Amino acid sequence: MKPLREATPKRILSLFISCSVLVLGSASAKPVLEPATGKWKVTNSYSGATKPKGQRYIAETLKKPVPSNRWWSSMMWDFQQKQPFSERMYPHPLAIAAESDGLGVSYPTQSTVANKGKHYEYLYYKGEGWDKRDLLISVSGLQAQETKINDFSDWSVSGVWQQGSKQLITTTGHGMPYIYAQAKGGDGRIVLNDYDKNLKVWYQQGDKIGLTINGHHYGLFAPNGSQWQLQGKEAMVSLAGTHGYFSVAVLPEGNEATLNQYAQYAFNVVKDTQVSWKYDEKNGKLQATYRFITEAIENRSAENHTIMALYPHQWKVSNNEFLSGTYISPRGAMKTLVGSEFTTTAPFHGVLPGLPLAKDIDKQRLSNYVQTAVDKIKQSGFRPDTYFGGKDMGKLAHLLPITEQLNNTSLRKEIIAMLKTQLQHWFDAKDNKPPLFHYHQDWHTLVGYPASFGSDKELNDHHFHWGYFIQTAAAVARYDQNWAKDQEWGGLIKMLIRDAANPDRTDPLYPFMRNFDPYAGHSWASGHGNFAHGNNQESSSEDMNFATGLILWGEQTHNKVIRDLGIYIYTTEREAIHQYWFDVDKKNFPDKYEPDIAAIVWGAGSVYATWWTAEPESIHGINFLPFHGGSLYLGHYPEALERNYQTLLRFNGGEEGNGGGPNDWEDIIWLAQAFRDAEGFLAKFNAKADSYKVESGETKAHTYHWLSSLRSLGQVDTNVVSNWSTTAVFQQAGNRSYVAYNASCKEKQVAFSDGTAFSVKPKHMATFYNNEIQQQTVMGICGSQDDPGDTPDTPDTPDTPDTPDTPDTPDTPDTPDTPDTPDTPDTPDDPSIPPTNKPYGIHLVSQSEARFYVKEAKWVDVHYQINQQPQQNVRMKQDPQGQWALSINNLKVGDVVRYFFTIANPLAKDTSWEHITISRHNSDNNDGIIVID
Repeated sequence: MKPLREATPKRILSLFISCSVLVLGSASAKPVLEPATGKWKVTNSYSGATKPKGQRYIAETLKKPVPSNRWWSSMMWDFQQKQPFSERMYPHPLAIAAESDGLGVSYPTQSTVANKGKHYEYLYYKGEGWDKRDLLISVSGLQAQETKINDFSDWSVSGVWQQGSKQLITTTGHGMPYIYAQAKGGDGRIVLNDYDKNLKVWYQQGDKIGLTINGHHYGLFAPNGSQWQLQGKEAMVSLAGTHGYFSVAVLPEGNEATLNQYAQYAFNVVKDTQVSWKYDEKNGKLQATYRFITEAIENRSAENHTIMALYPHQWKVSNNEFLSGTYISPRGAMKTLVGSEFTTTAPFHGVLPGLPLAKDIDKQRLSNYVQTAVDKIKQSGFRPDTYFGGKDMGKLAHLLPITEQLNNTSLRKEIIAMLKTQLQHWFDAKDNKPPLFHYHQDWHTLVGYPASFGSDKELNDHHFHWGYFIQTAAAVARYDQNWAKDQEWGGLIKMLIRDAANPDRTDPLYPFMRNFDPYAGHSWASGHGNFAHGNNQESSSEDMNFATGLILWGEQTHNKVIRDLGIYIYTTEREAIHQYWFDVDKKNFPDKYEPDIAAIVWGAGSVYATWWTAEPESIHGINFLPFHGGSLYLGHYPEALERNYQTLLRFNGGEEGNGGGPNDWEDIIWLAQAFRDAEGFLAKFNAKADSYKVESGETKAHTYHWLSSLRSLGQVDTNVVSNWSTTAVFQQAGNRSYVAYNASCKEKQVAFSDGTAFSVKPKHMATFYNNEIQQQTVMGICGSQDDPGDTPDTPDTPDTPDTPDTPDTPDTPDTPDTPDTPDTPDTPDDPSIPPTNKPYGIHLVSQSEARFYVKEAKWVDVHYQINQQPQQNVRMKQDPQGQWALSINNLKVGDVVRYFFTIANPLAKDTSWEHITISRHNSDNNDGIIVID
C-alpha cells in the first residue's frame, strides 16, 4: 500500500455542504467528481441522523477515508461490540481471522453442503473446542487488546497488533497466496494447529520450511541468514538485526520445487493494489488492469514480481500464461500467474433507456396500463424511505419511453414533473427535515433519511438504494439537461456516486469504491461484514441497476468519467454474476449443491435463500429485478436461464405464483424468462393479467411492453458490439435487430462489429432490421425545446480520457461547465495578462486584487487557499485571445496565498504548489512575493 499521506487539518462543515469547496492541505487536484454548488443541499446537522452502531478500530496514523462494505470490514468495525479483533474474513484463496495473539490462517478446501442441499460453504471453522485454523502468525509473547486497520488499498489490508513494545503488522488481500508479517519487540512465531493429527514437515533448511497441515501445503519464509526453529507445534525465528519481516504462503502443491518458486517472491511485499480501466469505445471493449505494487525487502528475484491468483471471472477473460498450480475457492478454481499485473478484456454490449415498441402490441391496452400506474402513484404517493421510495421513482421513470412510443406527450410531461418534484424533495434538505441526505463526517459517508434496511446504522445497501435515484435522474436528464447540471440538482447525483463508487482515491470526503470490490468483481452489501461467513451480497441485479444508472447519467451529462466508471462496474460484475450467481459454465458450485443458482453470495460460499422470505420466486427474482435497459445481460445464456427456471419449479412445487402470496413475484419471473421464451411467458401474462400481484417496483404497463418487445426482437445476440454505449443487438431465426439510442443533440452514425451502420436522429432510439430503420422514437429533448432537434450539443469534457489509467490521479475534471466558487467574482471578459515570460502565475492588479493567469491551454483549473481558509477549486475563464484568468479580491497585507494549476495542454497536468505573501506594493514584482503599501 502507498505510504500514508500527510494528515490534513480537520474539516469544518457548515450546515449545508457545498461540494465546490475542498478541504485544505492536499497538494492534489480537486476530487474528480466534486460538484459545483447548486440548488441541491447535503446537511451535516440533521438531528435525527443515527450514527452507525458499534466501534471502529483504525490506527491513529491512518488519515484517509476508510471504506465500509469490504471483505475485511469486520477487522475495522466491531458492529456487535463483542470482540475487538475480527470475524472471519475470506480474501481467497485464504481465510483469516484476527485473534488477540495474532492472525489465524486457514485454507478451506472441502465444501460443506447443508440445508437440504441449498447452502454450501468453505468455512473457516472457529470457536472454542472446534478451531480449525491451520496456523497462527504471531510475535513471541503477544497478547494485544485489539486489532486495528493499519492501511488498505483496493483489495488488500494491513492490520496491526500492539502490546507495549511488541507489534505485529500483517498484510494480505484477494488473490494473494502470501501473508506478509512485520514484527517488533519479539521473535516471529508460527503456531501450528494440527487438528487432523497428520502434520508433515517435508522441507526444513535455514530460512525455509515446507509443511503440510490438515491436508494444506504451506511455505514459511524468514529473512536471509536467519534460521527457523521448529519445536513441537511452534516455529520460531529470531528477527534481531534483520528488517523484521517474515512471510507465509499457501502452496498449491507440496513439493520442494513449488516451495523454492514461492520463496523467490516471499519478500516482495505487496504495498499497494490498484485497478485501472479503459473503455475502448471504438471496439466495444472494456479493459481492466489489476496491479500488485511490491517493495523488495530482500533482493531474491530479478524483478519485483509476486504470485497472483485469479478468480474464474478474471482468468476466463484474460490472455496469460498461467502456472500449473491452482487453488480451491468458494468461487471455483483460482489460476496462478507470476508478475506484477494482469489485464482482463471483456466485450461491452451496451445498455438502453428502454426497449422498442412491439409492432403488434395493443396500444390502447398498453396506454390504459400506463395511465393506471401513474394514477396509483398519484393516489398513494411515493413511499418515504430511500429504498422503496427509490423503487417507486424507478418504476415511474421506466414508463417514460413507453409514453413516447405511444405519442402521449401530456402524460410524459406529467411523469417528468412528478419525478422532478420527488427528487427535489429529497435533494433540497428543506428546513433540515427529511427526506434529505446527511453527511456523516466521521464515517465519510452519505445517508438518506428516512433510511431502510440498515442503510444508516449498518451502512448497508447504499449502491442498491442510490441506483434507483440515479436511474430516475438520468431519465429526467434526457428531457432537461439544465436540471441535471451541478448548479441545479445534478450535483447531488455526483455525491451519491462518490459515496457508493467513488473513482478517486484522493477524495478527502469519500473513500475509493465503497461498495464495489474490484478484485472480487462484485459489490458487498453489508457495511460491517460481522458474520462467520464474511461479507455478502444478495441482489446482484440491483447492483447492475446502479451501474446502468451511471452509464446513462454519464451519457446524458456528457461525463465520460462517470459513464466509463459505470461500464467498468457493469462489465466486471456481469462476468461475476454469470460465474458466481448463475454458474453458467457449471464449474463453480460444489456437486452436492442442489440449485442451479445462488441467491446470496457470501465470502465463504453461497445460499439459496433471501434475507426475508423462503418463497422461491423471491429467491430467484431478487437477482433479476428491477428490469430496465441494462438488464439485457440476463439473456446472455438462455440455457442457464432454463436451468434457473427448472430449479424454481423444483423448489416451488410447481409454476410461479402457485402460493398466492405477496412474495410470489411471478411477473419478475416472466420478465427474466422472456429472454429465452418471450412467446410463452407473454402468454402466461395474458392469462393472469387481471389477477396476478404486481411486484412493488414493477407495473403491468412495463411488464406487458417488455414481454411484447422481446417476442418481437428475439434473444440477445452477444456476438456483436458497437462503438456506442447505448445499443443492443437481438436475433430471431438468424435475423438480427439492432437498437441504438443517440443521447446527443446531433444526428450520429452508429457502427456495429458485423459491419452494420446507420444514422440515428438526436435524442432518438432507432431499431434497424432488414437493412432499414423500422422504428425511430423520440427519447428526450435538447435544451429547452419541446421537441428534439439539431441544436448544438453540450461539449464533452475537454480531452477527457475514456477512463483514467490511474484512477487516483485523474487527468480530467468531471464537467466542462464548473462555475467559479461562490463569492468569487467572475473574471472580466478582457483580463489583463501581465507582461511576463512565465506561462502561468499570479499578478497583482490593485491594492486588494490579484489575478491568476495561464497563457496557453485548452482548459485550466486553479486550486488556491488564502491563509487557513478552505481550499477553492475553480475553472478559469478564457478571453477571446485564448488566455485564462481568475481574480481574487479583498486581499490585505499579510495574507498568504497557496496555489497550483491543473492545465490541459492537451493532457491535464498539475503544477507544483506555490505561495505568495502580501506585504507592500511594488509594481516590478508581480509574482513570488506580492507587496502592497
